[in-house]
Amino acid sequence: MASAISLAQEPTVSYESVAKPVTKIVAELASSTGQSLTVDPASANHVLIISAKDAGVEDLLSRIAKACSSKWVEKEGVRTLTPDSQLRNAEVQANRAALQQIVKEMIAEAQKALNEPEEEDSGASMMGMMSMFGGGPDSRHVHELVVGLGERALFQALESGRVVYSTNPTPMQKPLRNRRLNAILQEVVANHNKFVDERGPELQKQLDQMQEMTGGMSTIFGAMMKVPQRIEGNFSKANLAISKDTDNQFFGFSDGPSAELTLFDNDGNVLFQSQASYGNSFLNEVILAGMSEGQESEEETEQKSSPLDSIKLELSEIDLEYESLGVFTSESEGV
Repeated sequence: MASAISLAQEPTVSYESVAKPVTKIVAELASSTGQSLTVDPASANHVLIISAKDAGVEDLLSRIAKACSSKWVEKEGVRTLTPDSQLRNAEVQANRAALQQIVKEMIAEAQKALNEPEEEDSGASMMGMMSMFGGGPDSRHVHELVVGLGERALFQALESGRVVYSTNPTPMQKPLRNRRLNAILQEVVANHNKFVDERGPELQKQLDQMQEMTGGMSTIFGAMMKVPQRIEGNFSKANLAISKDTDNQFFGFSDGPSAELTLFDNDGNVLFQSQASYGNSFLNEVILAGMSEGQESEEETEQKSSPLDSIKLELSEIDLEYESLGVFTSESEGV
């Protein structure tokens, strides 16, 4: 007589969610799987997006735990999503190490830019366009100020997300120091005025042509764009803002680390702005470096896209914001 042997298969589940608190996700999975699942309050402030089709229940629960830097702890038949202190400490250390590397590369990139010879007409058209959107043509002095801040100050700024250094700091700002600070700022003003004198009429002509071409859109362009003006007399304050992620002023999305120098008059009006982007910023990697390199082979594309994963799980924008603020670390402090 032939005998049949049945192999037990792991239970599967299909689950879809938009950005949703992990407490609701776990409650819904508990209902659909018949398991007793709950979430510790210390792990409850995560928001996840999940797409799973015929996925192993244990695999999905494991992925949820990892995304929340937590683990499942079972007691009296109830499994609770609980913070994993060992995993979280490891993540904190890894994040700090990665941030330290970003700072080193940021300084090296700034120093490299300073060591390169100045080219009078290099990028004049692009810089002119940027200046009409409130940017400035003089990024060398921004690089010099960044190098002068040093690794420790830059690390603190990127760890906090954004710190403003100022010649006349408010309680929320920090003093801007550099052994050449006065000379740097005087050179910034001199270069800006020279740029306005040489390029101003040309930029005004370009702006007039753009407004004429856009017709009814001229009012919008007029509000967004303006020809830079000379800085007459003394400015009252200079700020250097160091940001981990910057909303790109041209393309409307988050860019890489940046430093932005702003000069103000006595009434708080902006006289000058210039920004330098670092690392894998869109402007550096695409606009300035070009798109000629980085073409993937078919084999590389295939390796990235297969095998297909039955579970897609990601942190929501809300949760990513929590993570960037370091809410799970004891070392995160406001500035």
